Formats: sequence, C-alpha cells, structure tokens
Amino acid sequence: SIVRMTLLQENLEVQTKYGKLTIPLQEVRRVEFGLHVPPDVNQQITQSIKRLASDVYKERDLASKDLVQVGHFAFPSLQRATRSSDQEVAYRAVSVIKQISERVSPDLLKLRDEDVITTAEFTVIGKITSQAIKANSPHFGDVSLKLSELRTMHMRQHGGKLDLVVDAAKHGS
Repeated sequence: SIVRMTLLQENLEVQTKYGKLTIPLQEVRRVEFGLHVPPDVNQQITQSIKRLASDVYKERDLASKDLVQVGHFAFPSLQRATRSSDQEVAYRAVSVIKQISERVSPDLLKLRDEDVITTAEFTVIGKITSQAIKANSPHFGDVSLKLSELRTMHMRQHGGKLDLVVDAAKHGS
C-alpha cells in the first residue's frame, strides 16, 4: 500500500564501506531499502541455525520449522548454512530454503544487503543504521516506520514541507 507522510526527522545515518555518512533528508529523492532484519528475529535466526546441528532430532526439526516461520529474513543465513561442513546442517538449510521459496514472493528473496539512497547529487550505497524512520500521517498520526517493513521511499517537496510516499505493506510469512 502507498501512504503519504511527512518526515519528523532531519537526517539519515548510513554506514558505507568508506565510513558513516549523515545525509539530510531534504536532499534524499528516493530510497530502495535492502534487507533489514529486526534484532530479535536476527537472534532467533542465529539460534535456530545453530540448532540445525543438534544431536537431538526434535531440536533439528523445531529449528527447521522456526526458520520457515521467520521466512525471508532467514534466507541469507540459510544460504550461508548450505555451505556448512556439517552435512546435516547443509541438507536442512537447503530444505528450509525450498520451503521458504514456495511461501514467499521471489522479490523478497532477492533483497540486497545494502540500502540505495538517491539524492539530487549522487547515489549512496550502504546500510541505514537506525531501525525506524519517524513520520507523521494525517490518518495515522505520528508513527515509527520499521525499516524491516519498508521497500521503497520516494520524496516529494510540497510548499516547503517534506512529504514521502512509502510502499509500506508488511511482508513475511
């Protein structure tokens, strides 16, 4: 869905391979969000990947089910797990990837790790360091938009105030 909002913050902090940049939001024209895994989900993924190597069958099975439930957020970690020297972990990772691929839109599985921030002057590729962007909508009031739920953001200037159009449909299993 598309929602028009006014931003309540002035800057985006972006970690690039050359260091951290602070970009004034008034300079931003478009943002293509990469994969932003919520911290609690990231911890769950890490623990579940470790449990794929458990000696107990039920633990491995529960870990597989947990990873399927997490969906596209687990995809990059599972891809790394397919290269594990432990054959059981690699086999289960491939199996979970197949199950997630059947349930999730292919677009979500292709999300890049970095965000692409386009300004009038140049494009910045890096990772936005905050977990959310503060905004205001006439319909929803003040909101905190989680980066893990955003795909694109287009900025438009109207009458001296900064508005944004957000493709903010929630994704996941």
